[in-house]
Amino acid sequence: MKLYYYRDKKHTKRCILLDEDGVIVQEVWDFMRYEQNVGKTPNTLLTYGCRLELWYTYLETIGIDALQIDQVKAQLSLFSDYVSCLRGKEYSSRTIELSLSVVFLFYEYLRSDEIIEFKLSDKLKHQFIQHNKGMLGEMSRSGHSVIDMSKIYHPSSTKKNEIMYITREEYNRLIGACCNVRDKVLIGLLFECGMRIGEALGVHISDIQPEDNHVVIVPRQDNLNDAYVKRQAGRTATCPDSIVNWITYLLVSDDYSSFDSDYLFVVLDGKHKGEPLSYRAAYANLKKIAKRAGLPDFHPHMGRHGFAMERLNEGNYRIEEVQQALGHQSME
Repeated sequence: MKLYYYRDKKHTKRCILLDEDGVIVQEVWDFMRYEQNVGKTPNTLLTYGCRLELWYTYLETIGIDALQIDQVKAQLSLFSDYVSCLRGKEYSSRTIELSLSVVFLFYEYLRSDEIIEFKLSDKLKHQFIQHNKGMLGEMSRSGHSVIDMSKIYHPSSTKKNEIMYITREEYNRLIGACCNVRDKVLIGLLFECGMRIGEALGVHISDIQPEDNHVVIVPRQDNLNDAYVKRQAGRTATCPDSIVNWITYLLVSDDYSSFDSDYLFVVLDGKHKGEPLSYRAAYANLKKIAKRAGLPDFHPHMGRHGFAMERLNEGNYRIEEVQQALGHQSME
C-alpha cells in the first residue's frame, strides 16, 4: 500500500491510496470523496489518508482483507495487535487514538453505503476511543459561564485527552523567545485573536484593516502554502493594538518591503525566501520557540484555547460570544 499525493484542478493538495499493483483502493477513494463532499478540509482529508494507509498496510502484512474483518473471530485482538504495532513504531498515544477514530469512521461509512454488511461493535470502539467533545461544548452542556478547571488539560498536568491551553504568562514567554516580529505576529494571532494556524497562515496583507484593528479571515482554495479555513467559514477577527503595531512594523521592515508577495507570513531567509510560510515550516519554527520558552508541549491550537479560556475566566463574555469569536458553528 502506498499513499500518493497530487493537486486537483483548484491546486488543492489531495491524496490517494494505491495497492501494490498501483491500483486505486476504491473503497478508500469513495470514502475520501464522500468526506470531501460533506465539507471536510483538505488537511483533514490528508490526515485520513495517512491513517488509512497505516491500517491497510497493517492488514496487508497479516494477510487480512480490509472488507472482511468481520470474519476475524477476535476483533478485539485484531485492534489490540494493531495498537501494539503502532506503539512499536513509537507513535504517540494521541496519534494512535486518532488513527483508530479514522478507521472506525471509515467502517461506519462502508456500512452506511452498503459496501459491507457488518458493523463494528460500540463496545469495541469504546474500548479504544475516549471521546472529547471540546471545551465550549462541555461547558455549554454543564451550564458554566466560567471554565471548569477539571475539564481542561494544562501542559503541566498529567491528565491526557483533555483540552490543552496556554496562559497569558506562557504567551508572554513565547513572545519573549521569538527572534523576529513575524513570529510574534503569528503567535499573537493564535492567542490574542483565537485563530487556527491555517487561518493565520492564509492571511494576505490585503485582508488586514489596521484602522479598525481587524483581520479578515478569507476562505481561499488556491493558497500556495495550502493554508485553509475550516469549513470555508470566513469571519473578521479583532486584534489588540499590540498585534496591529507589530503587523505595521513588520510590513515596513526592509525584508518585507522587498518581497513581491501579498502573504502576511513568508519565509525570511534561505532558498525559499519570500515564499508563503508552509504548515511544516511554521510548526518547526514554533517548536523551536516553545523549547526556548520552556514550553516543549506547546502546540499552535493551545493558543486558540488560551484565547477562549482567558475571556471566559474574565466573566465578561458569554460562551456564545466566545464561540462566535472563534468561528465555531456549534458548541462542539
